Amino acid sequence: MVPLRRLLLVLGLFCLLTLNLGVGGAAAARPSGYPDTVTSDHFVVHFTGDLLATDRITAQTAADVAQIAERAFTAITTSYGYPAPLDDGDALVDIYVRDLGNPSLLGRATPEGAGNQRTGYIELSVGGGLTTQTIAHELFHLVQFAIFTPNDGWLLESTAEWMGFRADGFPVGLGASLGAPDMSLDCSGDKCGNDVYENGGYSRWSFFEYLNERFGSTMVKTIFDDGATLGDPTIPGIQLVADAIAAQGSTLQTVFTDWTVANLNGNYTAVGLKGLLPTTTSTLMTGATTGSLPSQRVAINHLAARYLAFSRGSGSATGPCYAATLSLLVTYPAALAARPYFYWSAPGNSPVALSNGSGSSSINVPWDTCAWNDSGYLVLQNPSTTLDAQIFSVNASIAVDKKTPASSSNPPKPGSIGGVPVLVPASDGPPALTVHAPELLHISAKTRVVRLIVFSTGDGKLRATLGSLLLGESNLRAGNNDVRYVLPASLLKSLRRTTSSNNVLSLTSLSPQGSTGTTVTRRIAIIKPPVKRPKRR
Repeated sequence: MVPLRRLLLVLGLFCLLTLNLGVGGAAAARPSGYPDTVTSDHFVVHFTGDLLATDRITAQTAADVAQIAERAFTAITTSYGYPAPLDDGDALVDIYVRDLGNPSLLGRATPEGAGNQRTGYIELSVGGGLTTQTIAHELFHLVQFAIFTPNDGWLLESTAEWMGFRADGFPVGLGASLGAPDMSLDCSGDKCGNDVYENGGYSRWSFFEYLNERFGSTMVKTIFDDGATLGDPTIPGIQLVADAIAAQGSTLQTVFTDWTVANLNGNYTAVGLKGLLPTTTSTLMTGATTGSLPSQRVAINHLAARYLAFSRGSGSATGPCYAATLSLLVTYPAALAARPYFYWSAPGNSPVALSNGSGSSSINVPWDTCAWNDSGYLVLQNPSTTLDAQIFSVNASIAVDKKTPASSSNPPKPGSIGGVPVLVPASDGPPALTVHAPELLHISAKTRVVRLIVFSTGDGKLRATLGSLLLGESNLRAGNNDVRYVLPASLLKSLRRTTSSNNVLSLTSLSPQGSTGTTVTRRIAIIKPPVKRPKRR
């Protein structure tokens, strides 16, 4: 039985779209009883306008379908560089709008003829299949038929679903369309998930968007072109994917791992995927006292991943909280070459790789015992293409520093300076600096004041040294800062020689807790005061 949430997903937000590959290459009979047509440049839409028909539409609706199909055709063939569907004899793609007999079935593409390159036609459900995403999905199946038709349905469906969402602009709310991360990328059949959307391969479409963003818009086409060159539909689809990645100078294992890391924080340009947090296997509260945390053991199949969440504190928002350190040690079979990453989901953070050894990885994370809305996420991935049920062990501990109070407040929302966004990081890292000053600063010998405008990406401090002399430390806030230092009078004579090392002004960023960041340098030259001359009359 399909769970209600996924059933509503398939019926509503996302299309259940199928391939009708026929039996033994035999041609399926085309739908009959749809005598009315609307024809555009590349499509003929077949429908019935009979007022008594349950799947009746108007000619205006049929024209809308043709217009959506034309827009998808232009995007796929012109903007994205794919070939048009093969000509079935009249240079037009046939679309049948009808009752498909299943309310959860929104579209279907059927190939015709034999061989690896075939023509085909499209059927759309009158009850909900007349959308950009559905039409582009089914049209891309016909493009696939024109290039190469592998036996692996998951490859056909996941790439068609990707194209459907792409043609629709990757709308927001796509998180529910993503498959469980612990399902193998190339899994096929009822064993893979809990509904036909997962089992058919549709839900793994985001992997191909990752390939598209990383390697370029022709990457998916290369996969099918390679299949056409080999001419063997029995070659596993994952092998075609691996070969296309190898041609880019990388490996499937590396790219798969990088994809699992991108899914930690939704690191995509596609709007509907950007910023999405992963589905987790477990959530562990790290508590408020020093000690070891419950160990976790998880099994991960090939080309699959699991995400573990860690929540700070013990769930209570009252009482004092303190700084802490979270230590994680992950062990796994060394042959996997896994690369665990950790991500703290507060704004301004990025995934961080654990230090890798042979079959183990570890990290010490700045932590606290406060109650946060954000969480930490640990990704464990199995990049092997063959090894299943690989065991990962996660041992964690927390060390609490009760001498250092902490706060669970996030940084301020991004502000702007002159219309330019200023992002404030949530981590304890030192801010990045931009010094708005020339390379050589001319300082008056009379005032001896060094004045700088320093742009900082976050709160912290600025340490200024002249040669080996500490001039002082100034507080920084996110945005532009007006910083001033007064030079000692005893240095003025030596600073007139701009080539001296004593003339180098070093500006170093510090985090609020004192960790050192980058250093920016300038040179200083002293301007002699003008000589007073007697006035002449």
